[in-house]
Amino acid sequence: MPWNTIRDYMLNVVAVLDTWGHFTSLNEVIETEVKTAAVNYSYFTGLRSLFRALRRERRIFRDPARNVHLKAPVRVPRAIPSDRLRGLLDHVPGAKDKLALVLIAVYAIRPK
Repeated sequence: MPWNTIRDYMLNVVAVLDTWGHFTSLNEVIETEVKTAAVNYSYFTGLRSLFRALRRERRIFRDPARNVHLKAPVRVPRAIPSDRLRGLLDHVPGAKDKLALVLIAVYAIRPK
């Protein structure tokens, strides 16, 4: 793993650990704490890696992030810029074909 990625994960984990000042040990962390602390996927990935490593090294008894599942971020397709779309519309002969092209371009609808 590149060092930049490791550094980013560690910065996210340290930020979460700062908010968990009320715990005396990481054994006290429960699943709901992990869910609330994992505000985005990178925080969750860092926490999951931390708890997995601590469990492997037998520093904690159970892994609170083990049963926590977050949905992966959904990437919305980008629309074709209007100037490129205008050039494409000039080459399409019929109105029905132009409508299909606009729906495909703007809403990323597949031709089928």
